[in-house]
Amino acid sequence: MKPIVVAGVDAPDPSDPAHRSAKALWSFEVLERSTGSVVHLNSNVRIRHVPSGKYLACLAHRGPIWADEATEEAWFEVMLVDDGVEDDEVLREVGPSGTYVPKHATIFR
Repeated sequence: MKPIVVAGVDAPDPSDPAHRSAKALWSFEVLERSTGSVVHLNSNVRIRHVPSGKYLACLAHRGPIWADEATEEAWFEVMLVDDGVEDDEVLREVGPSGTYVPKHATIFR
């Protein structure tokens, strides 16, 4: 594959291994971390950003930040959060600046 040319400037070749990064490495984990298991289709998982060790959280409980009624497409706010801490017997995830994110925000299907 030849390098991509953008407005007369050579851009990095995406097929060159030197231009790849581990920043985009994610792992899918079953909810019960004390037991190892295979992730099955349509099962609940948590998505961990491997380089930071943080979990992906979707703040759907706040409502969409953008929606298109014609296509029923909606965009939601997402963030990386630390692993959970106990607070009032409800496990919550700690987000940026110490904000709390509901545990269900880190569970995907």
